[in-house]
Amino acid sequence: MRVFIGVGALLLAIVLLAATVFSPIQDPIQLAKRYGNEGSEAMAAGDYERAENLLSTAYKLNPHFIEAHVGQGLALDAMGRHEEADRCFRDALVEYEKRQQLKPDDFDLYVQSSFLHLLLDEMPAMEADLKTAVDKGLEQRIADSIIENATNQRQSYRDRPAAP
Repeated sequence: MRVFIGVGALLLAIVLLAATVFSPIQDPIQLAKRYGNEGSEAMAAGDYERAENLLSTAYKLNPHFIEAHVGQGLALDAMGRHEEADRCFRDALVEYEKRQQLKPDDFDLYVQSSFLHLLLDEMPAMEADLKTAVDKGLEQRIADSIIENATNQRQSYRDRPAAP
């Protein structure tokens, strides 16, 4: 009887080890990064539907992966799905605001949220975020350059036709 239990335990250990080694389940954070990278590649190739699917999956796997959610919004926007894109951008803004509370001196967080305000065509909010970023250490010339480029491209990127 002991031999049978010992052999059974050994077989169970082998099965569990094999399941662990050969399991398709991966760390969700690493998997989210992989989907995020593939989504970025799909965006660059103009495959917005695939990009949206990959970036949406990346964000679902790791809700702290704000960049994936912003990318998803850009893909949706490129397909003419502006309301859905705006929801992604607004969700990302909420996350950036949370991060700004945790790291109030990190000017990069304000620069990132300024770009989201630009995407939402909220120029005063964009300029306010950049002013805060300058107050926190961003060089004024960089903020001025961002504002100048945004003003020159003020014709909303949404004025272009949606991708087929």
